[in-house]
Amino acid sequence: MENLANITIIGIGKLGLGYALLLEQAGYNVLGVDVSEQYVYSINDKTFRTAEPFYNELLLSSENLRATTSLKEGVEFSDTIFIIVQTPNSGGERFYDHGILSNVLVKINALKPKNKDVVIGCTVMPKYIDQVGKHLLCDCEDTYLSYNPEFVAQGDIILGFQKPDIILVGTTSPTLEPKLRAIYKTFVKTEPKYCFLTPIEAETVKLALNSYITTKISYANMISDFCDKVGADKHKVLDSIGSDSRIGNKYFRPGYSYGGPCFPRDTKAMEQLLSQHGIESSILYATTSYNQYHIKFQVDQLYKENLDEYVFENVCYKENSRIPLIEESAKLKIAKELARYDNSVVIYDYEDIITEVKKEYGNMFKYRIKTEENLEEKPALKPAETLEVEETKSIEEVYKFWNDRPCNIRHSDKEIGTREYFEEVTKRKYLVEPHILEFAEFEKYKNKRVLEVGCGIGTAAQSFIENGAIYEGIDLSDYSIQLATQRMRAFNLWGAILYQQDIETRKTVEDYYDLVYSFGVLHHTPHPEIAIKKIHTMLKPGGEFKLMMYAKHSLKYAEIESGLDQFEAQSGVPIANVYTNEEIHVLLKDFQNIRIMQTHIFPYKIEEYKQYKYVKKDYFAAMPDEVFKCLESKAGWHLCITCTK
Repeated sequence: MENLANITIIGIGKLGLGYALLLEQAGYNVLGVDVSEQYVYSINDKTFRTAEPFYNELLLSSENLRATTSLKEGVEFSDTIFIIVQTPNSGGERFYDHGILSNVLVKINALKPKNKDVVIGCTVMPKYIDQVGKHLLCDCEDTYLSYNPEFVAQGDIILGFQKPDIILVGTTSPTLEPKLRAIYKTFVKTEPKYCFLTPIEAETVKLALNSYITTKISYANMISDFCDKVGADKHKVLDSIGSDSRIGNKYFRPGYSYGGPCFPRDTKAMEQLLSQHGIESSILYATTSYNQYHIKFQVDQLYKENLDEYVFENVCYKENSRIPLIEESAKLKIAKELARYDNSVVIYDYEDIITEVKKEYGNMFKYRIKTEENLEEKPALKPAETLEVEETKSIEEVYKFWNDRPCNIRHSDKEIGTREYFEEVTKRKYLVEPHILEFAEFEKYKNKRVLEVGCGIGTAAQSFIENGAIYEGIDLSDYSIQLATQRMRAFNLWGAILYQQDIETRKTVEDYYDLVYSFGVLHHTPHPEIAIKKIHTMLKPGGEFKLMMYAKHSLKYAEIESGLDQFEAQSGVPIANVYTNEEIHVLLKDFQNIRIMQTHIFPYKIEEYKQYKYVKKDYFAAMPDEVFKCLESKAGWHLCITCTK
């Protein structure tokens, strides 16, 4: 975006800051308004830190985000003003407390701005805009008050903003629709349905949509509980029901009761609203009622196990979250009920989360602090499954090796980080390893959620994104991430999420990705079996896992064992596992439909290749193509594996 457009966000708390950071990354000039001087200062000097994923990285790299405590400055800064402030549940006739929001509108009105689009992003009760909000802006000439709530959850705010199913807008403004379409186009990676409605319609959709999701969750839990009673496999039953397109698998699997700050209150708000207007609300009453009953059912099931100790881990309302938010946590409700039976109940979690639990429950439980060091106890492989791993090598050694010289960094002699450099790297990568294009099927994943484990300097990342994938890439090497980020900027590919991380210690999100792709990475990790177990959890049911591993039965490995070759172009690789087809099946025992394509015999003369001359060795040059391909399929170095969850 050559000419930076100005956008104001009033309320840059948990939700507002994420929106501001994405807009800044997309090329907007963003001014955030907040009441806390200390908080504003921490945003401006970039010292603010949070456990919310991606916030710290986006803040540190931001150049066009600024914060202020001056509402006047915020209103004057832009003609498009978003308000994302708290509307807590206070009960009563209106259910939500609109006091903070209404005070902001009164203060804006006192400034008497003209020609503004003021957009509310927080949850309000239906009729708020028509009956209250717009009358509080009565002195603002040609200024419209609209509604544009988001459907995101703490612990996943950035991805929630980037991957919506719908964009919901309630407005009467003649100018807002093209503005919002242009704004969302800059960072949204799905193809959402745009729903431009009247304010009352959009306000209703927000509550009705969330309360339908909770109804679906309660129904799934009810069927799950029935299966437990009669001895049926609840996972298979619910997966089969959800496979009907009229129902869908999302939010339809065995689990805990729903919790958090949004689902319970939105359901109760919708139930109350229906009753106030004489509409029978028994469906939503039953939803809330069964949500509570499911807690009791799970308590009874656990109590029957008669354990000496019950340990609850990941007790935030959202599974596997690092955000210390325990509001309406189902696990804590279960733990509380078990503790009443005088059982020993232990909360095992991070210190900041345990602090929040202690504030509410005190000494009701025993507490154990989880640290990064004790997160994973590395399980030993059975003797029959032992692979070619040097146990003496650590992840730190692997990191140093690949960070000193990221894979493929020498595929071009042009200036590293330039567009010309990346173009040549890509061209040579696919020339030398043409089977990648057939294997990766980049065009297949348009609008699909893709995680690449080991993104390197972003060659495959660029191919996925250019083909329309919703892409996230991780790599152990921070230098690789730096170069991959430069690649995205060089080709104006906004919205890719790239960050340094070790897959073995990654905090997983369940049932999220359509594809996990890892080409030539997992055989270099100390414990690939741990990484693969996590990847299985992260995939949606039916999701694909594509990985490349080294082949034990190959020409190259025979040469390595004979001392005629080495694992990588650079010598000294700390870990390199090789596999037979049988060992691959053991490693992927939790997956289905395992398909293995063996390929890639590097045919070039090394000295000429180093000078970017692709001259084949004489005996390969003399082979007919069909003979060479047949040889690759029997003795190739790469096992290109596709399997499904």
